[in-house]
Amino acid sequence: MVKRFFAEKGLILLLGILLSALAISFTYYRMENAKKDLTDYWLAKSCPSQENCREKTEARILESQEKTILMTSISKTGKTSSWKDSTYFVWLLINNSEKHKIEISPDTLSNGTPFDIDNVRIPTGADSHFVEENFHKGQLIFVEIWHNQITLLYLDTFVDVPDAVIPPTPVLGSQPKITSNFPPKTYEIVLPTVMHPIFHQASTERDFISAVVISSLLLLVVFSSMFGKEIDKIWQRVFNKK
Repeated sequence: MVKRFFAEKGLILLLGILLSALAISFTYYRMENAKKDLTDYWLAKSCPSQENCREKTEARILESQEKTILMTSISKTGKTSSWKDSTYFVWLLINNSEKHKIEISPDTLSNGTPFDIDNVRIPTGADSHFVEENFHKGQLIFVEIWHNQITLLYLDTFVDVPDAVIPPTPVLGSQPKITSNFPPKTYEIVLPTVMHPIFHQASTERDFISAVVISSLLLLVVFSSMFGKEIDKIWQRVFNKK
């Protein structure tokens, strides 16, 4: 009976457990490494060694670009809603010789871990002119480099003005009012790139949680398909006795 069970269903069960264990182990390993990197990054603020030092250096903006993906969905009631996903790219010249491409993402995933410097801002993605207003060709800025990655941009000002919203006209012939959800904002700020260790830690933590949830659901489906009939028979016997 035992041999027959493993011959028919045991292999599926073992395979499901193995895949789940591998996925959880891999994402856990990445999450722990990301936590270690974040600790090293915090220590690097005081430059304890040449290998672990956050260097602040001058850079010149060569080019900037925004890439936007528009997404639209239609509800069951027929209402249409749309939103956009923007990513900002900036090309920098460092030390008049090294050309770097950096990526900045609005509303970047974070688990609430605070930055260890002040005036950090993350763009909202609501300003369609964000790139041209903040990254002028030839402009000199400062950047933070850690482990050969640009983690922070130091800007004199930061403009993030939400686009004007034109509400629907309530009365025929009346003029629509152009409004904005928030007032214009200008700051002396620090802008984190997608390579910042805080974002990497949050991303790996999310991947680990997702792996645990998906693996648990996968095993639940496997167990249900394997033992569903047996469980039904047991319940039938219990109810028949009653």
